Amino acid sequence: MRSGLVVSALCALAVGACSSSADSLAWTVDAHGIGRVRVGETLATLSKALGEPLHAAYSYNETCDYVRPHALPAGVKLMVSGDTVVRVDVDSAGVATRDGAAVGAPESRVLTMYRGRATVQPHPYTGPVGHYVVVSAPNDSMYRMIFETDGKIVTRYRAGRRPQVDFKEGCS
Repeated sequence: MRSGLVVSALCALAVGACSSSADSLAWTVDAHGIGRVRVGETLATLSKALGEPLHAAYSYNETCDYVRPHALPAGVKLMVSGDTVVRVDVDSAGVATRDGAAVGAPESRVLTMYRGRATVQPHPYTGPVGHYVVVSAPNDSMYRMIFETDGKIVTRYRAGRRPQVDFKEGCS
């Protein structure tokens, strides 16, 4: 009886570990989106898929805004233009790319991870110390990821379609 309880407890712990691992894998970022949210998807389609109403206010810019679906991890927001997702912004640790790069990762690791596809540029506000590590999508020059660093550590990153992924001040 007692061993059965121990086995049940271990199984419950294992299931919990598996589901949290599955959740983190479900929300990985690539140049084309995050998880099942794809750049090019409309807000209407995304609302149905996530089961929550999503609307861009367009209060500061009539063609560009951000939405923060509750279903997405904290620190993630989606840039929309014309009610279409064009970019994913990540400003907190815990959300990684498919290859494992994330906020808090060493810049050197990102450069190694994306060797042959990454270029380093001075950050427009914190350079020459701070950098942009720009990673082109394989076989598609219209999509990329941009990692902002302080010269040593990734402080935030974004992924999506050009030209919006290149906007340094978001929708401003």
